[in-house]
Amino acid sequence: MKAFWAPLVMTLVVLWPAGAQSQVLESGDLTDHIDTLIAGMPTTREGGDYLQPGQSSRTQWREIIDHILAGEYAEAHTKAQTMDYQVVLFTDMESAAQAVHVVLERTPESTAPYWGTFVFNTAPKRPHLVIECPHPRFDLNTGYQGIRIYQHTAGKAFMVSGTHRCNGLGFSPCEGTSSVCGESNEAYRHSDQAHVVDGTFQLTTEALMANDPALLVVQPHGFSQREDDPDLIISNGTRFSPAGIDYTTAIRDALQAVDPTLAVKVAHVDQSWTRLIGSTNTQGRLINNSSSPCGTAATSASGGFVHIEQARGGLRDTPANWMKLAQAIAEAVPE
Repeated sequence: MKAFWAPLVMTLVVLWPAGAQSQVLESGDLTDHIDTLIAGMPTTREGGDYLQPGQSSRTQWREIIDHILAGEYAEAHTKAQTMDYQVVLFTDMESAAQAVHVVLERTPESTAPYWGTFVFNTAPKRPHLVIECPHPRFDLNTGYQGIRIYQHTAGKAFMVSGTHRCNGLGFSPCEGTSSVCGESNEAYRHSDQAHVVDGTFQLTTEALMANDPALLVVQPHGFSQREDDPDLIISNGTRFSPAGIDYTTAIRDALQAVDPTLAVKVAHVDQSWTRLIGSTNTQGRLINNSSSPCGTAATSASGGFVHIEQARGGLRDTPANWMKLAQAIAEAVPE
């Protein structure tokens, strides 16, 4: 049983003889490390902690991710430090194999914009599976749930946004509106990583797709359940049946095996269902091969994107219930 105090994390910065800055080495409990970052992120609505990356920053961010995916961690770290980010090789002492993960995160006491935390598995058991959590604090507990899904499935990567989705002051030019940040419908905020194309979520997803044509992205979300709503709404971001394996129905079936009391809607199967199906999600549009993810809906489903809306009760309310989705994804996506 884990103690209730924070685990010891050992840190070592390795310096190469030539003077190049290598990555940071740490060891400890990876889940606790990510939990701490999520708990400490800015959550003030319109707090302005999130700043949109400019063109040069976007170009450099993509280069950093490409270096990480190529195993060039020292090069990635050197570039990341110019942006007040760092690349950490984190040995997870809580895992049986003491797995090593590459963590791209803000440096301690950084003044950098809150662009999120990105984790990559150096030895994934499910090498195509990526877990993305764009609304870790607004969609209650989905960030904490997401890192546990990544750990339980030994997926390829995990990413979590750096602020509350309503923290930014500017508005996305992309299609869609929402009332989640105010009393009336408005455009999505720049800080809402599921609805922008020039943020770090989209840039990292683009790099992952270029690196792996068989990429499978799963996004856990949460919603306020109405009286006639199901417990989960699962979609591929479209109303079309996907090419190849249908992971939406596979996860539905696995969830109902884990907990037979759960009611589930799958958008392209239950065609009468229209609410909360992720059709304006820019990562979904990208993966479904939209010609312009910001403003154009996808016209087909690739099968590589799964958007999961969860009610709070029985799914997002306790650590034990968070694991229902983790178990279902592990069952639906073979090693």
